[in-house]
Amino acid sequence: MKQFLLALLLSFSITTVYAARNPLLPLCGLGAAYDSYGQGIEAGFRGKNLRPTLHEQCYRLGVREGAAVARQGEFGCTKSFDEGYQAGFQGANSYETSDCYLAGVQAGSSALDRGASDVIPLEP
Repeated sequence: MKQFLLALLLSFSITTVYAARNPLLPLCGLGAAYDSYGQGIEAGFRGKNLRPTLHEQCYRLGVREGAAVARQGEFGCTKSFDEGYQAGFQGANSYETSDCYLAGVQAGSSALDRGASDVIPLEP
């Protein structure tokens, strides 16, 4: 339960940071829309097309955000993004606050969610 609450707090803090820059983000803050946004962040940051996605608008918003973070040119940004991606994919918690790291956490968390939805069968 403690890990769930910490993950929820981390998710809220990431969403709050990005919501300040993206007024449409509340539409992309839950479920598959949230995962599409995170997938878009990874696509934009790495300059790759990672479709298919369920929510095109949230994916495109994530692509713009990921590209903007990559353009910032922060020293060690790719390394921070990769470390954040691993933390997000592992469901780990961190108090790192750089944009590059937080974008990586969002992308990694999204990849974890998408992978879980591929493995866990949905009820009919």
